Amino acid sequence: MACSTVRCCCNAPVFGRLCKPGCSIFADTFLTKAAALTCRVSNLPSTEGLRVRWERADGAALETALGPRAPQSNGLYSVDGTASVCADEWEKGYGYVCTVTHPDLLEPAQARLQRQDGA
Repeated sequence: MACSTVRCCCNAPVFGRLCKPGCSIFADTFLTKAAALTCRVSNLPSTEGLRVRWERADGAALETALGPRAPQSNGLYSVDGTASVCADEWEKGYGYVCTVTHPDLLEPAQARLQRQDGA
């Protein structure tokens, strides 16, 4: 799975990692006609107050499911926020935005995800 790391805020313990649909999930995407967008929030001292929201670049909200908090080796936690989109939307290059809010962030953090040509 091809992923790119995005820092959410200077000096904040939280960072986002966006994972775009890749060849490792091609079979699932082919069968279900859906692509999963995942925004991973890591290095959380607590998941209390965490909110992850996916939307299309045009502002249309996507149903976002929060996974369970996962302990990290450093004693902190990570959580995945996942939304499903039609595979043909992903293939056509539609853009998506993940917004993360958490009490440890000074302001909401956003990261954009879009299929790149040849990806």
